[in-house]
Amino acid sequence: TRSGSDIDIHLFCDNANAIAGLLEYEGLRYDLERKEVRKSGTTRIYKHIHVVDRFDFELTIYPEVQRKEVMKSSITGKAIERLSLAELEHFMKNEYPDLDLEAAIDQAKEGIDAFAEFFALLLPLEKVKQNPIYHPEGDALYHSLQVFDLACNRMPYDEEFLLAALLHDVGKAIDPLDHVRAGVETLEGLITERTLWLIEHHMFAHQLHDRTIGARARRRLEKNENFDDLILLGECDRGGRNQGVETTELDDALEYIRQLANQ
Repeated sequence: TRSGSDIDIHLFCDNANAIAGLLEYEGLRYDLERKEVRKSGTTRIYKHIHVVDRFDFELTIYPEVQRKEVMKSSITGKAIERLSLAELEHFMKNEYPDLDLEAAIDQAKEGIDAFAEFFALLLPLEKVKQNPIYHPEGDALYHSLQVFDLACNRMPYDEEFLLAALLHDVGKAIDPLDHVRAGVETLEGLITERTLWLIEHHMFAHQLHDRTIGARARRRLEKNENFDDLILLGECDRGGRNQGVETTELDDALEYIRQLANQ
């Protein structure tokens, strides 16, 4: 990025508010702009987020279904040329000869705020509507906050358990057909092994409650030191399905767990 360069970044996300919320959580200044563009008889709404930082840049938010279309040139129709990782590193070293690239990457990794990641993963759940037969309460975020409150009443000082309660359904906004796998893959490296295990096995807690789980699977779960916590998580999960219940706000729930983590 040279001085005066116009930086445009394409993001593929079905929820622009989640991106804006993450920027706000990080304390960045931005403007969200929606443009209506008509091309070839088709009208589309383009969402742009203008971010004010060391280098001002613009995020253009595209729905995931437009990924293949966007990655082609509007002029040639061919795939857009992109730098390989090695080419990008070579470019950075030429433009910034005094930059210690490895140190900068390490510093960036250390600066990642896990709670900002949690916020960005949880916010889209507000748009996830669930089967009213099993979830009459409504969207998945409202459900998750109910589960968090119930967990907080039972184990108010257990940071790992509270995170499992709050994050157990984040995969529903990623892959509704296999939300457990999607959630586990996304959260790996951000949470402890205990929290990850509880999320990975939380659907088994319902099978244990319904007595539909096989004997071998039950014995395997019982051998884990977190088995009792899994049973409790299942109770909170089933209990967090009420309409009209007042819940903790998402920001407050995350801040509560953050304070536990800092103690």
